[in-house]
Amino acid sequence: MLKLIRKGITLDQARHAVKCCRDADIMPHASFMVGLPGESKETLEETARFANDLNIAYGYHFFAPFPGTTVREELEDYDIEILTDDWSRYDANSPIVKTSKLNPEEMKAFVDEYDRNNEDLWKQTLDRHRQGTCSDREYLLVEGYRKMNLVYKVLSEDIIEEISCKIDNGADPVMLLSTAVANRTGTDESFTYNIIKGFFDAGYVRHERSDGTLRYYWTHNKDVDTLPIAF
Repeated sequence: MLKLIRKGITLDQARHAVKCCRDADIMPHASFMVGLPGESKETLEETARFANDLNIAYGYHFFAPFPGTTVREELEDYDIEILTDDWSRYDANSPIVKTSKLNPEEMKAFVDEYDRNNEDLWKQTLDRHRQGTCSDREYLLVEGYRKMNLVYKVLSEDIIEEISCKIDNGADPVMLLSTAVANRTGTDESFTYNIIKGFFDAGYVRHERSDGTLRYYWTHNKDVDTLPIAF
């Protein structure tokens, strides 16, 4: 399969990369593609075994051959059939191809089973996190997940741009913003403050004072921007 898609690496190289990450105290994560040319139940089982043997965090995505790619332009050379040109489905979150040995329903069933098992394991991890009995790795996973969700919500809903606060002499602009974000997103205030303060410390978010109001904005270039981005 790796040779067919011209991946240019071997399984042993992937194993070595994981080892190098661990030796450097880096938490590795892998993503595996489902529905590649020639995919079958047997190749899916092989992928699952390899993923489990790595003993790292991993996930699955569905193959989405975009225009201009070798597979799409040379379909006759590959065991694959593209089922739709609805580009909204080309997000790797649902099967849009089939092979001679595997249909979309079978691909989805494979990933759904993984998701169910992973969800059960995640719930157990969250329970240990709440009880204070989780490992250091599990703690990092949970906190990273919480941070990712908050940052995604802040970015996708334009929360920073929509918030303005009345100037209160002596009040910390970072605290005012983090409190507003926490109220808007329903997240823990101390956790939210650490994330928002990180934005300010890195120079990604700044504020300006106008007519007794604090307005917040993302910088275009944290090293040179002094004014809000104009869209």
